[in-house]
Amino acid sequence: MQIDLVTKEGNRIQLTNSKKEIADYISNKIKDEDRRIVSDLKEFINDLSEDDLLGFIYFSYPEMRKESIKFHKIKQKREIIAFNLYRKGKISIGKATEIAGMTIEAFANFLKHKNIEVYH
Repeated sequence: MQIDLVTKEGNRIQLTNSKKEIADYISNKIKDEDRRIVSDLKEFINDLSEDDLLGFIYFSYPEMRKESIKFHKIKQKREIIAFNLYRKGKISIGKATEIAGMTIEAFANFLKHKNIEVYH
């Protein structure tokens, strides 16, 4: 038995109409604070690539990479992932250096070579 929960058009994923009705019903029962948390999370991840999202998760929550089959690939891209997240304004320079595995000075130089201004 197949249950269609979502539809996909290009990179956009949406709930099917019947599942949207259920989601709307549940949404009306959620506390405002919980709704804000979900909204903030959605805003944060909405324009991230899979690699950017996995990089953020794996380097922010190391326990999440324990059984990952993609961590090795993500680790090789950690500098560019940190750059992408920083450039999009998703993370601070401190978090970017953590993800990139670089010092703040090295990451600032990396940004300078990419013509990106350092902000705090």
